[in-house]
Amino acid sequence: MSEQKRQHYVPIFYLKLFSTGREKRRISLFHLGQQRLIPDVKIVRQAYKDNFYGSDRVFEKAFGLIEGRSAEVISDMITNNNHPSYYTQEHHVILTFVTMLHARTLYSAEALNESVERTIKAIFSKDPRVKDHLDEVKVGLRNPAQWAVQNVASMIHIVADLGYKLLVNETTTPFLTSDHPVVFYNQFFETRRTWGSNTGLASKGLQIFLPLSPKHLIVFFDQDVYKMSGFFHRPVRLKDPMDIDQLNALQLVNAHTNLYFNQDISAEYIKSLFSQFSSFRRTTKSDVKEFVGGKNEKGYQQSLIQMSRRDVRCGLSLSCVTSTKEAKRFKLDNRAVYVRNETIMRVSDEFTSLVSAGKYKPGEFQKFFGEHYGSRFKK
Repeated sequence: MSEQKRQHYVPIFYLKLFSTGREKRRISLFHLGQQRLIPDVKIVRQAYKDNFYGSDRVFEKAFGLIEGRSAEVISDMITNNNHPSYYTQEHHVILTFVTMLHARTLYSAEALNESVERTIKAIFSKDPRVKDHLDEVKVGLRNPAQWAVQNVASMIHIVADLGYKLLVNETTTPFLTSDHPVVFYNQFFETRRTWGSNTGLASKGLQIFLPLSPKHLIVFFDQDVYKMSGFFHRPVRLKDPMDIDQLNALQLVNAHTNLYFNQDISAEYIKSLFSQFSSFRRTTKSDVKEFVGGKNEKGYQQSLIQMSRRDVRCGLSLSCVTSTKEAKRFKLDNRAVYVRNETIMRVSDEFTSLVSAGKYKPGEFQKFFGEHYGSRFKK
């Protein structure tokens, strides 16, 4: 019974790609809170929570289907040192796996609940009847992991326009991973916009990083903002150890509790990485900001409350990433949100309306797009 309740928010097959030993059953762990390295733990005992997605196992079964196909695609990428072609079934599979993995972790569930609680309490702090009692109550969603996954599952198509590259690590330092391994980042806006989140699925300048093995990492990126070294269809080969340190630092800063890695990473390396980058770890998972306006016709004070995720910001600098000419010419204006692809957003809104009208199911975006706009996105 306990085995059935155990639901992994980071798939076992994925952690096995970073495993220690031939049997692929064990892995090394560094607990960030305790600053403790444990060189040999069972993978099946990592990154799980009982009934995390619900006791009916509906989500767990759906994830099993996604993971099975994703494991095949990732294995092929690692074996052939290449990524799938654009708009193929394999492209959709890896895109689905990456975006869903970001949404399904314990960190994402806690971030959603934190956002909900801080927003609700910010609203009720204006009510004199309850404002002095808000610390006495806990506000949140009953199944935050389900909410997070369902929200992202209906919007995967929004990131289909991102370019992507496979990075091959040719140094002696392996990539490591974590219990929240998909990193959403935005080098472009990191120093330009210091408030709010710049890492929404539709954000201009979005980057998504996921290690696939000690020697492989996939990155998705806004092609209007960034250029990646190497030819279009070939992987980027990393030879500079500083690039590996930066990418490993992303995992340390983004992780919930644990880093995972194989036996080729030493305790000294982990401690050095922690010393350099632990100060960039987020102290909260969300930001809630109030913008006070004027009074309405009844004399009540008006205000706007903005809720956003707390972005990872650690001064990322990679030798293989440069800015496009368009990015260098870009000027900030007074927009609150900078959308990467207005066309995709308009199409997405149309699809959402048709889903609400019952003409399509949430997972039928490709069917909708094929029937209305052709077989693929125009770049």
